[in-house]
Amino acid sequence: MHLVLCMIVRDESAVIERCLKSAFPIVDGFVICDTGSQDDTVERARASAERAGIPGQMLRHQWVDFGRNRTMAAMAARRFVQECGWAPDRTYLLLLDADMVLHVDPVFDSQSLTESWYDVLQDDGVIQYRNPRLICLRSEWEAVGPTHEYWRPVGAGATGRRLDTLLIEDRADGGNRESKYERDINLLREALRAEPENSRCVFYLAQSFFETGRWAEAADWYGQRWRMEGWAEEGWYARYREGLCLLKMGERERGAGTLLEAFDERPERAEPLWALARHYRELGKHQAALPLVLRGLEIPYPAEDVLFVERQVYEWRLWEELMICAYHSGPRYLLFGLEACERLLAQPGHNSAFYDYVAGNEAFYLPVLASRKAGRLAPASDGSAPDVDEHRLSVPDEPEVAKGLFVFSCRPLVIGRRGESAGETDPIARREVGIGPLEARCDIPMVSLSAAGERWITLVREILPGPAGPVHAHRWLEFDAGSAVARVSRPFAFEAPAVESADALQDVDGLSVRIEYQVTGGARAYVECAWKSVRSAVAEGRQFQLQRNASASGAGADEDAVQESRPIVHTSAAGR
Repeated sequence: MHLVLCMIVRDESAVIERCLKSAFPIVDGFVICDTGSQDDTVERARASAERAGIPGQMLRHQWVDFGRNRTMAAMAARRFVQECGWAPDRTYLLLLDADMVLHVDPVFDSQSLTESWYDVLQDDGVIQYRNPRLICLRSEWEAVGPTHEYWRPVGAGATGRRLDTLLIEDRADGGNRESKYERDINLLREALRAEPENSRCVFYLAQSFFETGRWAEAADWYGQRWRMEGWAEEGWYARYREGLCLLKMGERERGAGTLLEAFDERPERAEPLWALARHYRELGKHQAALPLVLRGLEIPYPAEDVLFVERQVYEWRLWEELMICAYHSGPRYLLFGLEACERLLAQPGHNSAFYDYVAGNEAFYLPVLASRKAGRLAPASDGSAPDVDEHRLSVPDEPEVAKGLFVFSCRPLVIGRRGESAGETDPIARREVGIGPLEARCDIPMVSLSAAGERWITLVREILPGPAGPVHAHRWLEFDAGSAVARVSRPFAFEAPAVESADALQDVDGLSVRIEYQVTGGARAYVECAWKSVRSAVAEGRQFQLQRNASASGAGADEDAVQESRPIVHTSAAGR
């Protein structure tokens, strides 16, 4: 089996070597047809081939249009294959543009190719779609259309399928990008004069108007495409884009109705819900946006769809809208917002500005440990009788909380144990935490986690910037026998007093864990938490609730106070 790279290029000097470097490792030859470069594209391509030791041909063709020039390139590649003595029915053309980068899975095997063509996933960073990028020369091929052309086998009997071991990254940074859309508009209008019922040309004319911000013209052509027969996915996408154009034009009711109709037509696609939710959120209508977001989050990535899947909608954009809208939709949705923030912070691949933006929003969701007096312990022999406080996990909008403290993002986790010398810590564990990155400090010894075998528990803290100044957020961490971090709870904070860090932990009769800390003036104070709630919080990575002492001895914590948190989506005040 042989692979031949087949391309048309013009003025691609800035990117041609990058493309060839990505493709040459898997091809046996190349045919590159230049259509009138004024730079050194040809020289750079030829030099790249010589360095790689790949045989091939650099040709010059007069420019006609994309369809006819690509067809001429494929015909030239067939002649090259014949000159090499390779069997056409065992030779595939790899079809790339110069601003693309080919990513090859290590398990890709050209010798296993059998179909007439293979659809390869193409990703431009926003949308994903599949189209034929490997075509077998056992069939004759032609590229149909003056622009946005597609490959069609001549004759019957050709079959194809998806190929998942190749991925094309479309950088969209090649030559002639500035004039691309105006050029396409002229080519497509000319084609429609000759063939007015060509639904593909209608669709891509609408696309070209959309990309140049000509919303009214784009909406008209999208509407025309939606009313035509043809590929269902293309017609649906036209309806979706028509709704976007109407919103851009200020026709809110028509735009919203069109987007909802698009969703109803293809409920496996979440893009219309996201677009309408974002529109309502930008208008300050958060409670109108929230149901759309929640419904959109129920929709999995549409792996079977081929055309223009906006993958960011499914990966993070709906979570972003939830992060923003939940905060303004009432207390019942605050934990949803926290969940959205933690999911976004745990996702790799965003830049630092995005993580800072999410962390700033997460600040508005911090559950707090609200405190109120619950009595005093029996006096000790020296006459002292410390106050007993009831601590309950609350959210900033609840009446018990005068001023909200906030849950913040975490960074990569390094746990240290304080050394013998003051101010020194020795690292004992490092771990990426599942609920989000974590950066914390451990200042107190671990205590045995009751009924958990060789397990230990401690409190860690993070000092983070909050809307009203620094915030001290705390988490329970569980260690295994080898001092590795096994599990971690969600963060919480003390509201009254604002505890910076715990000084000690103590197991109380296997029923509760006592947290000792200093208050203003150096006095000692403590609260207790039932082991049951600590273990549950750590095991499930969820928030927990401290409880008051039920007796003078501190035993028998109030089991009814245990409250399990349910993830909800909430929003922050900022937008991206």
